[in-house]
Amino acid sequence: MQDKISQLPDDILLSIVSILDFKTVVRTSILAKRWKYLWTWLCDLDFHPKNLFPANHDFFKRSRSIGDDGKKKFQQGYMNWINQVIHSHRAPCITKFSLFFPEVWSKDMSEIEKWIRFAVSKQVEELDLTLLDYRDHPPRVSLGSDILNHSITNLKSLSMSNVNISGEALESVLFHCHLLERLYVDDSDTLQTLTIVSYKLKHLTLIECKKLNELQIDAVNLISFYFQEYHRGVPVHIVFKMVPNLVEVDFGMLGCTYPFRILERFSCVSKQLTKLSFCPFIDYATRLIPSRLAVIQVNVFFPYVKQLTLTVLSLSSFFFQLFIPACPMLHELKLQVTCDPGGPLKDEADQLREIELEDERNDEMPMNQESYSEGEKEKSEHEVNLKVLEIVGFHGCNEDVKCALEIIARAANSMERLICELRHLEEIIEDPGPGLDEDVFMAKKRSRAHKLVKLVPPRVHVGVRDKSGLSWIS
Repeated sequence: MQDKISQLPDDILLSIVSILDFKTVVRTSILAKRWKYLWTWLCDLDFHPKNLFPANHDFFKRSRSIGDDGKKKFQQGYMNWINQVIHSHRAPCITKFSLFFPEVWSKDMSEIEKWIRFAVSKQVEELDLTLLDYRDHPPRVSLGSDILNHSITNLKSLSMSNVNISGEALESVLFHCHLLERLYVDDSDTLQTLTIVSYKLKHLTLIECKKLNELQIDAVNLISFYFQEYHRGVPVHIVFKMVPNLVEVDFGMLGCTYPFRILERFSCVSKQLTKLSFCPFIDYATRLIPSRLAVIQVNVFFPYVKQLTLTVLSLSSFFFQLFIPACPMLHELKLQVTCDPGGPLKDEADQLREIELEDERNDEMPMNQESYSEGEKEKSEHEVNLKVLEIVGFHGCNEDVKCALEIIARAANSMERLICELRHLEEIIEDPGPGLDEDVFMAKKRSRAHKLVKLVPPRVHVGVRDKSGLSWIS
């Protein structure tokens, strides 16, 4: 029988094999003479270890327990694979070069630099460098103008995690890369000052750059800005010059003692934002004293924000009430519950027992409209147009239910959907132990979510989201 597939043009064959994982693509070289070197012309080089060791893609979860010998053996196979591909590669250009290195040892840094120089020489369009470290003071790969030189003019996306790069080197990249649309920098120890000047840049992310002191942004096409400040006494000085298209801002500032003062630094762009994410974490003294909570105010006006995400230590309607006057057009509110950084992880077994007791004591909670007192309603003259409330990390205890009901009561005339996202045990506790049963854990939470159906107006649809997806229960 005639092999019609092998008679297809090279570009079509490359399109076919490009949807396969790298290891499978290399195996196609044994199919026929035509296929022997086809894989060497691939333009998308994704060197994630899962593509080489599909059965061991959870290696990074197990890496702390296999010892140094196991790590070295794994890394040697990983490095040999990358070197083999680079040595055999024939395509003149690369669309994407993605490197996911498990742990950097001193002797590996020269190899990593060699791989990056290879990608740069191939006029790479998307460069993704994710270097993981599990030790207190690992060696860092440093990128300078000698590596990211003037030949990277085709670069459209640059992503770096645990890579040291200076402000001068990044500014050189921005100067030479007129096509760069996405810049992502996570944990650089050498970034101190940075001036962003770009006509093309659309998405900017800066995460926990410990020594960053000053940031200036002049990017007329910037759409989104994610900024997570490293916790310290002096905040980063940020200056927005020209950002007329900036509509999405995410402030991931964990552990900030006075978080709402941070918002004031962005007052010059507040009137154009439509999507805002914020972590209103406050210190323990403030959280424990209601009188201190009462004086907190959001002094920045966000007239066009329709989507607001708040990452909170525990569920409370306080922050929603706080942002009502600041976001009059708010349509979607997402409350993300995180683990309390001030103490050990919440004992989920105790929480399950707490929910069981609440079920015994109080099978039905007060109806939602009455759960929000008339006195509290009179305090606000602001119209609430909230349509969707999503709670990420819904546990189902009475405080969670009370928070949901208070917010829905405040937006009773506009609310349409309530989504409760349930976290599985493995997402909360690294090693749950024998005392907790996953099925029981999730069943209790679903049960409490189902009870919400009886407590909200019929027009509000209630949904539950977990790993299997979103299912509507009303």
